[in-house]
Amino acid sequence: MKQWKLIPPVTKTILFVCTAITVLIHVIPFEGNSTETAILFGAYYKTFVSAGEWWRLFTAGFEHVNFWHLLMNMYSLYLLGSVLERTYRPLRYFLLLCLSSIAGYAFLFVTGGNTVAVGLSGGLYGLMAAYFILVYKAGGFRIPQVRNSCLEVLAINLIMNFMPGIGYQVHLGGLFMGALLGILFTRDPQWKSVRSSALLCTIAFSAVLMILIPSHLSIPEDERYLGTDARILTYEKDHGLQNYAEGMARRIDDLYEISYLEETLTEDNG
Repeated sequence: MKQWKLIPPVTKTILFVCTAITVLIHVIPFEGNSTETAILFGAYYKTFVSAGEWWRLFTAGFEHVNFWHLLMNMYSLYLLGSVLERTYRPLRYFLLLCLSSIAGYAFLFVTGGNTVAVGLSGGLYGLMAAYFILVYKAGGFRIPQVRNSCLEVLAINLIMNFMPGIGYQVHLGGLFMGALLGILFTRDPQWKSVRSSALLCTIAFSAVLMILIPSHLSIPEDERYLGTDARILTYEKDHGLQNYAEGMARRIDDLYEISYLEETLTEDNG
């Protein structure tokens, strides 16, 4: 309990939210499989993102289906967050974590197929990059205890690469954005020119993602999962979101260039 009280507020809140969502995923009744349940709770799913649910680039980071995945990510968040939240202050720390996570999922969107992905790993890779920059700037790699701490953080994040439901693209995008933001958030006058370069790279990276996204909206025929789409939308329709579900069905039909989901939901009404 004493250790819990020492955790900074933003980190503590995220630990609670991620854990609560994971528990809800396993207790809310839904007839679909774990992947479909994850989508229902806000996982990254390219079909639904392309159909307009861009908020999934944000919410996917706070969702974990596997308890082992949750444990590893929350331990990494505890190690990194306890240091970085106090260093950057709550707002910058929260921006660093969230923007790294969003960048990771956006990078997955433009480089990956129609996959489902969850987890805070992209944000944690961003925190790790920022942490290593802080340690390097302070000359901490020469101190054995600090060096061992960095190796522990690195090992945990590398293990995340083998977790199900996570694409390596999420890690790469989060790592790159985190490194850039970590440089931008430094206040050392000697890093002024480096910060200017990092700002340009951040703008360029964000612009490239924004430019590429419109050309990666389509879903190949062999990566369309109509049964999954129908079950999720039917559940939403049956639980007070009929207009929203039917609107999503129309948009996904347009995306696939077919007439199926909207008709399926309409038939269920009859």
